[in-house]
Amino acid sequence: MAKATVTDSIPLCVDLDGTLIRTDLGVESFFRFLRLFPAAALWLILRSSFHGGRPWLKRELAGRVAMKPEFLPFEEDVLSWCREEARAGRTLVLATGSDEIYAREVARHLGIFREALGSDGRVNLVGRAKAAALVGKFGRQGFDYAGDSTADIHVWRSCRRAIATGPAAALLRRRLPGMPVERVFERRGGTGSTFLAAARRGLTA
Repeated sequence: MAKATVTDSIPLCVDLDGTLIRTDLGVESFFRFLRLFPAAALWLILRSSFHGGRPWLKRELAGRVAMKPEFLPFEEDVLSWCREEARAGRTLVLATGSDEIYAREVARHLGIFREALGSDGRVNLVGRAKAAALVGKFGRQGFDYAGDSTADIHVWRSCRRAIATGPAAALLRRRLPGMPVERVFERRGGTGSTFLAAARRGLTA
């Protein structure tokens, strides 16, 4: 597959949880907070039902659980490819369902993303909401998208070319058989416990 060149004006939008890293920061931050402050964690869940649900909870956790991006369990193949695309002059956008606070910290740490989009306390940036946000910025088929889950089907329907990680490649072929696929990344090396341990080293409350 040819690499992007400086004449390629189509941005590459990359999911974070399960795509660029091998875990979910929203889930990990909740369990980190629950382990340290179980009563407060349950209180947050109760409050979230009155304050906007999941995006509100993600924002509260992002404000209470600090993240050290250097400890995150990155998918090295995906990250290496993203760095190659950035060096070739392509615009990269991090687009994640994790809170925008975390998204910006990861983008700042890596230094390859022009912009970082995430859940903002009101909108849970997954599925249809993410698709609408990216179409609003770049137009339908005005971007390529790397993802890993069923929720990403909505985004892939709106992008020019798809990039899939792990088992999402089979999902993509089954649900969107005519979708142009630019790259497929298989899961390589390590164990689930190894990656979870790495993620938890990067979260402190």
